[in-house]
Amino acid sequence: MDLEHIYKHIYNASVSCLPDDCYPIAYINICVGKHFPYTDEQIDEAFRKFRWDSAISSADLNIIRSESMDDFSLEVTSLNEFLDDSGEGKTYFPKKDVATMTIKKSEK
Repeated sequence: MDLEHIYKHIYNASVSCLPDDCYPIAYINICVGKHFPYTDEQIDEAFRKFRWDSAISSADLNIIRSESMDDFSLEVTSLNEFLDDSGEGKTYFPKKDVATMTIKKSEK
């Protein structure tokens, strides 16, 4: 599995939970297994490369490595809007079945 496929998963999980009228997304928070086969830098670089001209083009990616997750799993845990003038911003949560992906060991 290549990094473009991983980006597409992050994108699809993200836009699946966003209403049409939301503010721009500031952060997409993902969790990966502690020994996920790509580095945080590789994931972030792919995200920055492919995110343009999309509903999440303004977002930065927060990556958390979790010992409790399978090493070959990735989950989009939440999305945070930019704060408005009153300091408010919404958080969105993708449905678990859309948010989680597992790559096969042979795909890396």
